[in-house]
Amino acid sequence: MNLIIIILFSIVVVLAFIEDFLPQNVKIACFVLFCMAMFVAIVTKEAGCDPDYHVYEALFYNNDDELVELATEPFFIHMSRAILAVGGGMGMLIFINALISLPIKMTVLYKMSPYLFLPLVIYLPVYYELHDLIQMRASMAAAFMMLSAYLRYKERYAWCIFFAIMACTSHYSAFISLPIIAIGNIRHTSISRCVMAGSLFVGYACYFAHFDVFSLIPSSMLGGKVDLYRSKDSADFVEMNLYTNAYFMMKFVLVLVMLYYYKYLADRVRYFSLLINTLFLSVMCMFLFSTVPVMAFRFSEFLGVFDAVTIPFLVYLVSPRWVGKICVIIIGTYMLMFNLLVSQYFT
Repeated sequence: MNLIIIILFSIVVVLAFIEDFLPQNVKIACFVLFCMAMFVAIVTKEAGCDPDYHVYEALFYNNDDELVELATEPFFIHMSRAILAVGGGMGMLIFINALISLPIKMTVLYKMSPYLFLPLVIYLPVYYELHDLIQMRASMAAAFMMLSAYLRYKERYAWCIFFAIMACTSHYSAFISLPIIAIGNIRHTSISRCVMAGSLFVGYACYFAHFDVFSLIPSSMLGGKVDLYRSKDSADFVEMNLYTNAYFMMKFVLVLVMLYYYKYLADRVRYFSLLINTLFLSVMCMFLFSTVPVMAFRFSEFLGVFDAVTIPFLVYLVSPRWVGKICVIIIGTYMLMFNLLVSQYFT
């Protein structure tokens, strides 16, 4: 699996460099073929090669268990029952999940980005590997969330609400995206941008002070969920050293830079307000929920799927443009090597 990811990443880096010189119909054809290759890699991966496979297998075949039904999102439960009812197995589950989620995400990336392949330089080594190849429920929810946010911009409110509900019933982490969808693409003023920038530094101070945001919420409203995640963190020895997390620190600095150049970017990118809001909240989640690292990472990574659109905006801020592309490729390469050598998702 690691070799396949390296090959796909190498291809998309080449395509990202030359896409400015390709005719539009050739670019679209290459994009479709590449997405098909990503799909094939998902549905043909070896059973049990990723850390979550056996967890999903247990949830899939035990979906009628009371505890499983209570702890697992409704969309996954009902999809599992439908697949089992027609005699399907895990292979069909993975196939259907990829058939729904991947085309939605690729379509939204195509609609929201001025580039076809540069977003994949970030998406492939980060969210394709983490969501599409491993975390099926998060992948499905992220797809519905992205589509809901896009439809919100298009003012198609009924469908926006429908897919927001679908996202929340696919993975409970999707609830964190509802404020972004509600705000939509409203442009920021100078004051609101200053407040956002100041909030980042306040968030960092809260992180260093080990401030627990859950102390402000009555325990009865949390239903023991936070305690469960705390115990998981303790069992897995999760450490939350944000200042040593290069990808997170890059996002932190990038939010500040893009807030500074907000007007310049917003005049060139129709969806920029929506995207900067998502990037901002993705960073803030790491600060606000740092006392429960599992939740912090899940929320931040869930919202971070839009990083694939936002980070390539560096090409607007760095001149000449090919240097900006190199900056994006360096970020993508770093995450590829980090996941291959440190995270080691696949055996």
